Amino acid sequence: MRTANLALAAGLLCMLATPTSAEMQSAQQFSNGNFEINRDRVRLGTIGTCAKSTTFLVPTTYLYVTARTKLSAGGGIRGVGAKPRVFVEGPTKRELQNLAAQIQNQVIGALRAEGYTVLTFDDVREDVAAKSRMAPNPRYGMPTHDARAFPGTDFVVATPSDEQTLDYGLTGPAANFGKASQRTGATLLLPEIYLTLPQLGATANTTETETWRSSSASISFDPAMHLAGANVYGATPKGGWCSILVPEHGQRVPATRAGDFRELSVVDDDYGEWGRKRGDYAFVVDDRAFQTGVLATGRTLSRLIADSMKGRR
Repeated sequence: MRTANLALAAGLLCMLATPTSAEMQSAQQFSNGNFEINRDRVRLGTIGTCAKSTTFLVPTTYLYVTARTKLSAGGGIRGVGAKPRVFVEGPTKRELQNLAAQIQNQVIGALRAEGYTVLTFDDVREDVAAKSRMAPNPRYGMPTHDARAFPGTDFVVATPSDEQTLDYGLTGPAANFGKASQRTGATLLLPEIYLTLPQLGATANTTETETWRSSSASISFDPAMHLAGANVYGATPKGGWCSILVPEHGQRVPATRAGDFRELSVVDDDYGEWGRKRGDYAFVVDDRAFQTGVLATGRTLSRLIADSMKGRR
């Protein structure tokens, strides 16, 4: 038989589960405007190959931000299921492009402060003029990107301008600038940043004996914005390569509360022996918290890039 656990557990779909005070305190030192990448977790790939350069090319920066995310818990035959979708109501295309431009300028500024010569998109525009650009997804009015590491999440893509949003398919974003690097003699450094918001968690449990059966499923909601990952692709004019890989940061976060949830619709399907609860929610982004977190991420990444080129950790 189905117990009251369905109503109780599936009902959690409508609740907002935020981090505990202990978790908040432990992460607060490195959160929001104080966000810093944990360098002990960063992986550098043949960084010395690029660090020998005196001239760098930073032609664009890819910023990926959650537009929609979904998750499910439980379900199946005679099981309780919970399945929410969250649509992010946030910054406009122009605002995201402006943030991508500011991050790119942070990277360029950090390298120039170390005495390096840095070329930009203006210096290689003609080299990539014939390359295809990402087409906007009609659903969001911006290009979108699916990442295998984040199933169920649609990311919108922003670069400083439409012209800099080069499509890359399976070849990777750095491949478009190989000839530009060779022509200019500059070592390519191309950053990309993935930001996820909000965070969803799922739990499901089924207990069955000869005389008793209970099934529960729940989804937890966290309004934080995470740095889900960052990559810097490097390539020298002679074909050498390097990389900087930043894994997901879940305790140190760019925004502890990036917005607020708003219920759009909830449907409770009751099928006697099993049931399912489905819900659509909007996550309304707090512009100030979002922008502060994004720029803090760009600032710490730019310092990491400059220090890596100088051989510092």
